[in-house]
Amino acid sequence: MGEIEGRAKQQLAELDARKESELNRVTEAGKYLDEMLSSFIDQAAPEDLAFEPTGTVLVKADAMVRFDHQTELRRLLEEEPLAAIR
Repeated sequence: MGEIEGRAKQQLAELDARKESELNRVTEAGKYLDEMLSSFIDQAAPEDLAFEPTGTVLVKADAMVRFDHQTELRRLLEEEPLAAIR
């Protein structure tokens, strides 16, 4: 019984570590895209600007980048912070 519990705890710890790693990756991708959006406000996007973990394109290439694109990114991060893990 103790061996089973030990393995279960180890598996849970590994799962938690993976989840934390993925959350960090999602957070970093969000920060990077937010900085990209900020740098192109009121300009045409040089390429599709997408949130890499989910593949969500927020601004198509040559479209005008607006403040509401950052709002959309933040909404996406708040609603689905672990979307890339699923």
